[in-house]
Amino acid sequence: MQLLLAFLVGVLVAGGASLLLSRDFYRVVLGVMVMSNGVNLFLLACGRLRGERTPPIVEARGVGEAADFAVNPLPQALVLTAIVITFGIAAFLLTLVGAAERDIGTLDVEAMRLAEPPEEERPGHE
Repeated sequence: MQLLLAFLVGVLVAGGASLLLSRDFYRVVLGVMVMSNGVNLFLLACGRLRGERTPPIVEARGVGEAADFAVNPLPQALVLTAIVITFGIAAFLLTLVGAAERDIGTLDVEAMRLAEPPEEERPGHE
């Protein structure tokens, strides 16, 4: 199970990185989403995987033996927080994509870079 999860994390992070290097702005947003899902799986794997269904929280008495089989709840809380943050970032990026398409007229990242004025023409540049 750990090997499969490690492979899946690698595929998601590599796919997200390749999408981030794309020239299309929509693919950049998709790359951020895919890479964040890979990182979320990595964080979840840090909390120890168990085949049986054991609760993440153990009572205080009898902690010695029962804690060896419990799953750490902290990575689960971190992943839940990361999912919410990723959703907010994705909403912001999609809004930015819409504004860029409306104002500039293209979603090509290189064309957006060429839409900036040269350094000599920028205000405050002497």
